[in-house]
Amino acid sequence: MIFASKPVSVVCGVDLGIPGGTGSYDRLESFLLPVTQWGKQYILTTVGSTNKKQGDIFRIFAFENSTVVHSAYWIKVLLSGTYTELILGENLTSFVNCNKPCQVVQYIRGETIGSKKADTSMIVLPSIKQFKSYYRVLCSHISGFYSSATITIEERLTNGLFLNGVKMSYLNWIKISGTKYVWTVVGMPGTKLATFYHSSRDGNFGLLVYGWNGDNSYAYPGGFTFQHYSTEDDKTNQMAPFNWTFRDKLTNYGNKFVIGFTSQYSLRTYGYIGIAIAAHFDTNVTIITQSTSSVPLNVAIHMKEGDFLEYGLPRSLRMQGIQNNGIQVSSTMNISIECFNYYTGGDGYLALPTDALGVTYVVASYTPYNSVARAKIGIVSIHDETTILIQPIKNAVIEIGGTAYTHAGPIHVFLGKLQSMQVTSESDLSGTMIFASKPVSVVCGVDLGIPGGTGSYDRLESFLLPVTQWGKQYILTTVGSTNKKQGDIFRIFAFENSTVVHSAYWIKVLLSGTYTELILGENLTSFVNCNKPCQVVQYIRGETIGSKKADTSMIVLPSIKQFKSYYRVLCSHISGFYSSATITIEERLTNGLFLNGVKMSYLNWIKISGTKYVWTVVGMPGTKLATFYHSSRDGNFGLLVYGWNGDNSYAYPGGFTFQHYSTGK
Repeated sequence: MIFASKPVSVVCGVDLGIPGGTGSYDRLESFLLPVTQWGKQYILTTVGSTNKKQGDIFRIFAFENSTVVHSAYWIKVLLSGTYTELILGENLTSFVNCNKPCQVVQYIRGETIGSKKADTSMIVLPSIKQFKSYYRVLCSHISGFYSSATITIEERLTNGLFLNGVKMSYLNWIKISGTKYVWTVVGMPGTKLATFYHSSRDGNFGLLVYGWNGDNSYAYPGGFTFQHYSTEDDKTNQMAPFNWTFRDKLTNYGNKFVIGFTSQYSLRTYGYIGIAIAAHFDTNVTIITQSTSSVPLNVAIHMKEGDFLEYGLPRSLRMQGIQNNGIQVSSTMNISIECFNYYTGGDGYLALPTDALGVTYVVASYTPYNSVARAKIGIVSIHDETTILIQPIKNAVIEIGGTAYTHAGPIHVFLGKLQSMQVTSESDLSGTMIFASKPVSVVCGVDLGIPGGTGSYDRLESFLLPVTQWGKQYILTTVGSTNKKQGDIFRIFAFENSTVVHSAYWIKVLLSGTYTELILGENLTSFVNCNKPCQVVQYIRGETIGSKKADTSMIVLPSIKQFKSYYRVLCSHISGFYSSATITIEERLTNGLFLNGVKMSYLNWIKISGTKYVWTVVGMPGTKLATFYHSSRDGNFGLLVYGWNGDNSYAYPGGFTFQHYSTGK
């Protein structure tokens, strides 16, 4: 026994030992837990493989007299400073329960695993109460080592485990007799750093790391949750949970979406349209169309928690005039959806659930590149018997299904459920107002445009927010790179008269249905504050990024109040695309950001002048699905996704938190 007047650190073992007396010998060494951190209930497993010939040796130590140890094979009573030994044979797993705190040490027996000699090692085990829901573990960097993780968890919790952001749905779980626990071994060949976690904050599990390479081996517990005796609070190296519920507020996640796609340049019918779906829970997804220009769809898909799916749609669903080309996507649990539309030019946008849609919109498009290009508005009705009123901007000539409207008066159209309408014009339609008797979905843009009038042209398209979801404070950044030659173009739209817009460069007053433009040059970032709700739309200027041409795109920006602490975003699966995420966050919160379970401690943050915010760009090469989150539920940040591949690009906000006007929440 060791007693100290002040806390000390203790390691112990033997420089060469053979657990069980037969087999290979090796160094055995481990830290010790102080008796104040001992537990009462332990799960015993072997390590390295679930197919070993024999189990390991476990010693159970007592500090107090009359410590009663219960195992599956016997009951023993220990005196202070003594131990008993449990040797597992063909049964590779078991359990130990003590009436008083005890220490359990595992002595791993040497054996060949996967044709490679795996030597002995020792581990001081965590008790069940010391299991955690998050582990980040390191493996040996020395060449030739093979590493593994042994996971022990309650059987009811197995569905929520992730490794480095990927759900571990492929594991073969083995029951531990006499307990409610199961176990398995996960191989980690070539791994240096691995993050294991459960989607539930209460999904605690045990984890043991074991590495071997012939005559050398190492083993250690993935981590502990300790009792802090000065406060009686649980203390741990565990991060805060990131998998916040999607049910407590209205966001871009939902279970019903109605979407549409506007036509390509010169009504070309080639290319690709499709939707990318991210499932945040196990869910059944249904895709329905009523189109007469293609075979109607009624597709049912089951998706597991953490899955993503990119689903290509018939190109004939692109809108022209008034048709039945609306698309409804519904699910039994919340999902998120991105939409992609490529050919001569390409862009993508974030779909909004029907609960977040409204009846009043102000259009943001752009000047068409040439006489063939068109500014476009696409409207899809969610309900039957919906009246649409379109108030074009002054002097605009618009066309709906081959019919031209040259007057400045309002245009009335009646749409049924999932009916769609495309409005086109040879001129910019920005400022056009849309009023509907029932909520509708609206996308708009231009099939070919050049923000700023110079550089490359491309398709620009985005959803619109209803005016009830507009904000007052916005942070402006570019996307794709922090080293671009020039910033982007931002338009600020007003719905109410006397909307005062404050920027770092000027103050302007807007009338209803008008906008002002802020063009950023060498300063890639800025801010906008409005006294009344306003809509801010970003027009990304084309530029070469990383030797690859990055075309233009457009984004309807979230206001600061719409920032979130959790985003799961999808990138295009089409070969050759390079994707990135632009992050905007208060400087004081930068320390808590994670990407796919890995803390982003390496980022280079740049101050946004005149604000308390900083920004950076994170590359996502080869990524299809990425999860960004903050360790604090209140650690809200903005996120913009941008992907580029020569003549095609896409951009969309990672998500929104919305005001739910039916509840006020």
